[in-house]
Amino acid sequence: LHKLWQYTLPDGRVVEHSSTVRLYLPHGVADLLRGVGFENVEIHGDVDASPLELDSRRCILLATRPRS
Repeated sequence: LHKLWQYTLPDGRVVEHSSTVRLYLPHGVADLLRGVGFENVEIHGDVDASPLELDSRRCILLATRPRS
């Protein structure tokens, strides 16, 4: 996802800034975490550990880093 931001400064100058965001599905992020060694990966729909649903306001992943 690419976005071009334009800001008009108080002196009238226009400044542009672009940004890029990658979007991932929750299970894809969980797979990435497991792939780099994290364990006990959990996916939640909010900070109260409720299940992730289509209408969840958040997507929270909790994982344990293995001991070295």
